[in-house]
Amino acid sequence: MALLKAKKHEALKPFNTYIIQQYKKHLKALLYANNNFSKTILKRLVIKQLSLFRIVDAVKTFAIVGFYLSFKKGHFLLKKL
Repeated sequence: MALLKAKKHEALKPFNTYIIQQYKKHLKALLYANNNFSKTILKRLVIKQLSLFRIVDAVKTFAIVGFYLSFKKGHFLLKKL
């Protein structure tokens, strides 16, 4: 059973990497957009993530969002969510 889980995890690795890259790309674009617009789109991204993927993937998304918002100029957006 553990071997099956390990194989499944390895199979999903490229997919998870792709998702992370897409979120990074979108978040970089959002940080340079209008503040209210960015906040709205960011909320939609998070809601979409919660509805489409498991909770584990949602937590991963929050980590990515938090990382970009705390180290870039959009830090205030995270507080307003």
